Amino acid sequence: MNGDISWLRKLRSRAAPRQATHTRAWAALPLSEGGKQLAAWAVLGLINQALISVRLPGTSFSSAALHRIYDFGQLLALGAISFCAVALGQRVLRAIPQGFAALAGPALIAVATFTIALLIIGEETANFASRHGLAPGLVRLSSALVFASAMVAIAVVPLPAFRFVSPALLLAGAALAIANAYVLDEDYPALHFMVAWLGSQLLVRGVDGKSVPVRISRRVIVISGVVAGAASVTTLVLVPRMDVLRRLYSLSSSVAAPIVARFIPEQGAVNLALVPAEYRESPWFRPREKLPAIPPTAAYRTPAQPIVLLLTIDAVRADVLSDKRNRKTLPVLSQLMTRSVYFSHAWSPSPATVVTMTSIFSGKYYSGLLYERIKSGSVMPINDRSVRVPALLSAAGVQTLNVVVTPILQANSGPGVGFAMERLIEKRSRDKGRQAVDILIEELEELGPHPAFFWTHFIEPHAPYDAGGKKGTPFQRYLREVRIVDEQIGRLLKYLEEKGLDQRTILIVSSDHGEAFGEHGRRYHARTLYEELLRVPLMIRLPGVAAREVKTPVTLIDLGPTVLDLFGLPTPAAFMGESLVPTLVGKPQELSRPIAAESVLRQQALYLKDGKKVIFDLLRHTIEVYDLNQDPKEKRDLLEHGADVAAEVETARLFFEVQRLKKPGWTPPHHIDL
Repeated sequence: MNGDISWLRKLRSRAAPRQATHTRAWAALPLSEGGKQLAAWAVLGLINQALISVRLPGTSFSSAALHRIYDFGQLLALGAISFCAVALGQRVLRAIPQGFAALAGPALIAVATFTIALLIIGEETANFASRHGLAPGLVRLSSALVFASAMVAIAVVPLPAFRFVSPALLLAGAALAIANAYVLDEDYPALHFMVAWLGSQLLVRGVDGKSVPVRISRRVIVISGVVAGAASVTTLVLVPRMDVLRRLYSLSSSVAAPIVARFIPEQGAVNLALVPAEYRESPWFRPREKLPAIPPTAAYRTPAQPIVLLLTIDAVRADVLSDKRNRKTLPVLSQLMTRSVYFSHAWSPSPATVVTMTSIFSGKYYSGLLYERIKSGSVMPINDRSVRVPALLSAAGVQTLNVVVTPILQANSGPGVGFAMERLIEKRSRDKGRQAVDILIEELEELGPHPAFFWTHFIEPHAPYDAGGKKGTPFQRYLREVRIVDEQIGRLLKYLEEKGLDQRTILIVSSDHGEAFGEHGRRYHARTLYEELLRVPLMIRLPGVAAREVKTPVTLIDLGPTVLDLFGLPTPAAFMGESLVPTLVGKPQELSRPIAAESVLRQQALYLKDGKKVIFDLLRHTIEVYDLNQDPKEKRDLLEHGADVAAEVETARLFFEVQRLKKPGWTPPHHIDL
């Protein structure tokens, strides 16, 4: 028995060294400062994975899988970059005298944050500055200082030694990450990036003083870290498929994608071999500046001393008037639609007011005009010298008037160039629609037997939709604001009839753009080029012309040539629209010009004859193609489903390349405009 015990003791003594060796190989490893950074961004990546499931619609397995891989990989790559920055900072700290080491870390954080903020937040601060009349440079500098100060505060502010402090910081970091996906959705990418960084540092501070033991081999940790780091950095360098790229942009907390997009190379030259001959040989797909002017059609005998009234209403969708349920709410506009030539398929050239009205009067799209960032930070065509419809009319002896409801539509802002008279309504007025009609009536009273072209823009249907009361859903409040305009147009029509002016008045009523109410995940306007923002109502009432609906596709850029034609004037060849006068009077007309749209966010859309619609996002480097005949709500991107649409894409690229303004050293600016 004793021998047996002796044998067991010998066996244990032999096994002991092996066990000790095994323990040293699998030691518990505390989380380093760099490791905390990496772990924090990994947590943000996991939060994003949950947000993707909650917020984004389902798609194909490959698209969903690649989206998740890229999203997590890019955030993990930011963690790897932070890890390297901390490691480098620690090396720097070793060379600093001990007395200054405590200040060096926060100083490095402040310098890094301040520098990055200055580099990426320029567009966002320019927009804020323009809206509040501040100096863009000062706002940019102040914003960078605020972010740097916040980062330093998170790093160095002493925290009370309470048990709940660390969990509270962790929850705050997670809450900030979640809020980042919902606040200012898809807007202000640099701001979202900085907020994510703040959230990561809250998570880092939340684990301060904690040891996170990981019983795993050091060799495995190193190899896994290298592989994971290389894979995650690859997601920053390797451009994903188009459908994956679009999904990455759809979540504001996917903060790396918009920053990486700035470094994606531009596309090369247009592949003319793929462009169908009917487009390649079309005069609309070639430079037009040197072509002769297009003579008037003489299709309609305009009344003696005609009055043309152009009334544009802000943010009215085409389906607001076509929906029979709104007829009681909007009696005047509904009745006008049945008493006019109603174009049921009309598109705006832009989802923003300034661009639309400038395009109507100049006959050119956004990138064909000289838009520049002015001192306030806004983008305006103040120095564009394109020929304008009001100027041509004024030179021909027509009295021209712009009743200005907002300063951005004045002559000195660009859109109102060429009007002989300008009447400005008080900026802070709450009943601008009523005042605009009062001025129109006053000017019509004094007009006498003279031809005239008067324009005003009704601003009432505009977010936050509170002019008609604050009760109800956003769409209900929106409709009440449209009704305010409906009532004022009714007042104007009643005056024209009472004074007998309706027999010499040609009335054009339309909208500058539509409005989104959750379609494609967006609200308001200016952000996309989908149909809810581009399809608008268009009604033209002419004395002696029967009312009817016209389903021929038209664009508001056609209004410039139409107005010139009504006054018997030629249209400059550079105008990208055609006169609608023959169509108005029921004569056969084949409209050959393309229909397109552009936004100040550098988005472009072209409508092709077969019902296809191509959308470019030049800043994000994405392309979408829809078949509006089969998919009018733009739910099924043909590119995402593997359709061969190379010809359509190259045709759209050719059009925008040909019509854009060629000016050395100039590119169309982009501007985030709420």
